[in-house]
Amino acid sequence: LAQTRKTPVARRPRPSYSNLGFALLGHAVAAGAGCSYAELVERRLASPLGLTSLYAPLTTADLRPTALRGTSRDGRRRDPWVGEGIAPAGGLRASIHDVGRLALALLDGTAPGLTALDSRADFAGAARIGSAWITSPLPGRERGEMTWHNGGTGGFRSFVGLDRERGNAVVVVSPRSVTVDGQAARLLAEL
Repeated sequence: LAQTRKTPVARRPRPSYSNLGFALLGHAVAAGAGCSYAELVERRLASPLGLTSLYAPLTTADLRPTALRGTSRDGRRRDPWVGEGIAPAGGLRASIHDVGRLALALLDGTAPGLTALDSRADFAGAARIGSAWITSPLPGRERGEMTWHNGGTGGFRSFVGLDRERGNAVVVVSPRSVTVDGQAARLLAEL
């Protein structure tokens, strides 16, 4: 927290992804709503969309019996990311079914906060970024773009990609610390 109070001096500002930044943003939004981040997720996302498996465990004891354990590249068990502090940056848990339902709600316009998908600034190369969602060209296609977000936490990798123009989505979650981004993006482009 002390580091966030320092004013960085950048000669040429450029966007950079930051788990710390998104954790702080999530807590700021929750504070503005007068609740914890876990309560905010329940009120604004899980409950309205019926995502019964979506939750933010505070400790490993709070992990549900269905929670998978992630592994490193070489198969060693990794500690899960749990705790109120890290929740906005990757401490949420949900079934693949519920993440798929979220992707469909993002596509059909029934998810709250849809403006988060809209690009707001240049990010890297041809990519642009909105409120944590990145928009970039679909791989291997002359036209079309995908709006996506990926994740890497304690032994897991994930990718949610949306082709908003065609109404397609891809959700990939792996309990292993190996990227799934390229395969997931190609799958989305092939749909």
